[in-house]
Amino acid sequence: MHLTSAEDMTVIVCDRAELEALIEAAVSRALDNRRPVRDLLTARQAAEVLDVHPRTVLRWSREAGLPSHRIGERELRFVRAEIVEWATSRSKHAKAS
Repeated sequence: MHLTSAEDMTVIVCDRAELEALIEAAVSRALDNRRPVRDLLTARQAAEVLDVHPRTVLRWSREAGLPSHRIGERELRFVRAEIVEWATSRSKHAKAS
C-alpha cells in the first residue's frame, strides 16, 4: 500500500486484496459501534416498560429528565437501559426521602 497526501486529499494506492481488507475492517468497525435498533423504543413501548401512559413518558422526557433521543424533527426514541436506570434511580431517591 502506498499513501500520497496533498493539502486537501489523500490517495491510497493498493491492490484489490488490500482494498477488500480495508473495506472489511471499516465496515466491521462501523457495525461494532452501532446501537442495536431493538433497544430504541417509541414512547408507547417505553410506557409499557415503565407501566405508565405514553403521554406520561413524553411529559417526563420534557420535564423530569427521562433520557430520550430525537430522531429527525419530531420523533423521540428511548433506550431501554437508560429509561430503566432513570426509573430505578428515581425510585431509590423517593424511598430515601
